[in-house]
Amino acid sequence: MPPFTGQTQWPACESSIRFAKVIPLAIWSNTLNDLTWHRVCTLQELAEGKMRALIIDNRDVVVCHTREGLYALDNICSHAYAKMDEGRLRGIRLICPLHGASFDVRTGAVLGAPANTPLVTHHTRISDETIEVALAG
Repeated sequence: MPPFTGQTQWPACESSIRFAKVIPLAIWSNTLNDLTWHRVCTLQELAEGKMRALIIDNRDVVVCHTREGLYALDNICSHAYAKMDEGRLRGIRLICPLHGASFDVRTGAVLGAPANTPLVTHHTRISDETIEVALAG
């Protein structure tokens, strides 16, 4: 087997992206352990389909518990100043209460206008039945 080079070539596709950075699990795990983790609540306190807002290092964050998992994003809509936790969570779609812009909680990607800038996403984990969040870079 050839040595790990840090890049994997993908088959040709319509996208201009042809290479993806591969991070070995050991390096990824060490990187996550180096982050500062903040307690949100216990897993039992945040039911599936619910959200919880909190301030971490002066940053407004919303944690969403979906069928697919736990996700954390900036809590302020990128279109107009509105708190996303006051909106609706429908599956993986987080809907702004002000103008109805919607975002994918897994990636922060815009799913519906009028927003055109994605929300910043943050790291989540469960440690001893406690939901924890670490801010992204």
